[in-house]
Amino acid sequence: MVGILFLILQLFALAQGRTKSQTYGLWLPVLLSASFWFYIISLTYSTDLLVGYKYVERTLMLIIVPWLLYFNRDSISISSLKKTLRFYTLIVALLTIYTAGSLIAHDTFATARQSVDAYYWIRTELESVSGLHPTYFSLLLVIGIFAMLSEVKKKSITGKGLFWAYLSIAVLFGGLLLASSKMIMMTTFIGSVIILSEGLSTKAIALRFAGMAAVVFILVATLRPLRERVHTLIIAATETGVEQNNPDSLRKGIYRSALEAISENVWFGTGIGDYQNALNEKYELHGYTVALSRSFNTHNQYLQLWLSVGIFPMLIFILSMVVQLLIGIVAKHRLHVVFILMMALSFLTENILARQDGIFIYAFFSSVFCYASWSKFNGKVFLNGRFLSQPITGVQRFAAEITKLLIKRRADMKILTPGKFDFENEKYLRFPFIKGQFWEQLVLPGYLRLCGSPLLVNLCNAAPVFYSNQIVTLHDVAFAAHPSWFSSKFVAWYKFMIPRIIKKSKHIFTVSEFSRSELGHYYDVSQSKISILYNGIGEFVKGESNHRVAIDGDYALCVGSLSERKNQKNLIEAFLKIDKPRFKLVIAGRNSPEIFDHQNALLAQIKASNDIVFVESPTDVNLANLYANALFTVYVPLYEGFGIPVLESIAYGKPVLVSDIPVFKELYSEVALFSNLNNNANLRAKLEEMYTSVDLWENKVQRFDFEKR
Repeated sequence: MVGILFLILQLFALAQGRTKSQTYGLWLPVLLSASFWFYIISLTYSTDLLVGYKYVERTLMLIIVPWLLYFNRDSISISSLKKTLRFYTLIVALLTIYTAGSLIAHDTFATARQSVDAYYWIRTELESVSGLHPTYFSLLLVIGIFAMLSEVKKKSITGKGLFWAYLSIAVLFGGLLLASSKMIMMTTFIGSVIILSEGLSTKAIALRFAGMAAVVFILVATLRPLRERVHTLIIAATETGVEQNNPDSLRKGIYRSALEAISENVWFGTGIGDYQNALNEKYELHGYTVALSRSFNTHNQYLQLWLSVGIFPMLIFILSMVVQLLIGIVAKHRLHVVFILMMALSFLTENILARQDGIFIYAFFSSVFCYASWSKFNGKVFLNGRFLSQPITGVQRFAAEITKLLIKRRADMKILTPGKFDFENEKYLRFPFIKGQFWEQLVLPGYLRLCGSPLLVNLCNAAPVFYSNQIVTLHDVAFAAHPSWFSSKFVAWYKFMIPRIIKKSKHIFTVSEFSRSELGHYYDVSQSKISILYNGIGEFVKGESNHRVAIDGDYALCVGSLSERKNQKNLIEAFLKIDKPRFKLVIAGRNSPEIFDHQNALLAQIKASNDIVFVESPTDVNLANLYANALFTVYVPLYEGFGIPVLESIAYGKPVLVSDIPVFKELYSEVALFSNLNNNANLRAKLEEMYTSVDLWENKVQRFDFEKR
């Protein structure tokens, strides 16, 4: 009834319009509830439908709660979770006090002292008084213990509140000793160490571990009920047979029976209505009369799922546990981590989701903890930092400069990188043996989904294909307009990737009106979805250095990677046709065989001439000196989205000769000398014209207004 009331209140909150307009992260409620949909499906092949229907009815919370809380996740945060857990701890502490008081009033402890199995009498009476099986009673208490330990560790409770926190921990721990549930007590020990070790050195953690282990040893040695529990466990572990009067020993028989039943129904299970009959047949076969008379279930949640609905739901359930754990780890939310560890370990020895108590505990807290962990990333923006691991070209320079500005202006931005780099707000996100495209397509979106699918900004023509909450910057579509310029693998990948990220992305940036029109020409994308973000001047332009690149005499500078697209071949041929040139031609860039074809013929031409100098992969310092000492620059690509070298030349006050392609006419029509691409003789003449009229073009360059771009 309480569960139903909770769902009604959630529906009421949902009706008040408190939902988020975006639905990123929808995969999580799908994953959390997926295994339990198979209960409903299995009714189609269950023989005992009545039992099946009852089980499905009991577990509907596991399907409904994750979805309702997902749509109401705006109200779930670390702060609201903290308040909820404080109230929750008060309630379970009062329950513990009431239970302990009732046991005293019923002379339970006196009876236990006089009996052989003290723990049995205490646990039996505890279940009668509290209405809860000792395992579920323990689960409730441990969540409260973890919550208070976390607050004490973080020092979020002070003054009188700190006294009540310690008192609550003591009360709940006392109740835990009464219930004496072995697995829950072990998880309490592990979880407490994890919470209290936050921010400590390895030595300090080891000392606390040893101290807590000593306390546990003393308790076991001095308290007879605990000592008896440990004794029965040791006997069960060391004996070869099954002693049915020993609960721990009987579990071996239960697990054996469950595995035998599973072996006959590996893929789809028996059906939710028939799993108990399958178990009972095995109990009867092996003579486990106690298990048969009491119709014991599998006492293992994983085996229960496998037996009743098959291997795939069981694997999905395990995956959901792993994902929840990863969400807690990524959010650095230790309370979330210890809750999932507690549940995962408890599922090994109990079918927790067989009773309404365990169902609601898991359905509620597994969802609330996930959405609270996600709330830590609300409003965060992440930048795709794969470009930091790539050689610098115009695209990577654009990304680096934009990233520096964004991080300085917004503290909520963080750059995710595949390796360690000296970059502000950098998050090192490495995965063994996964680099490059695989990192961008697997590790990056996987991490973001664990964060609740926050906004990702991509600045370098590429982005995760199957991630939608992102903004993408596409500088041009040269691979589509001229695929012969690139390697076949590069073209194939981009033809697969680009249309998909265009479709999935929230918005697209490009660097010129020309590039926007090209995107509209090659892809079905609305122009309203594309904004123009012009390039700016890099930081290196303002820098100075005493490390000079020694080029004697006057020279024309051409900056750009060696490729057919950049047209250095025609530039070199035009330059070589100049009769006794009075200046040199300096080409600065890199050879990129992984993207462009090998430029061996071009390199041979360069080496054959005394008037042509090739500076391979220049650093920012080299580039600054090359620009500063050049007589003029020349940049005559066949296709371009913006042309950063032109802007850099103008920033250094250098006249620039460019090809007559649309983007240069759009951006530099008043300050650049244009050469006809279809006429190499014209390019030769323009080189000579620029050399003889440098002063004229310098004056024009000085009038360039950067702010209009």
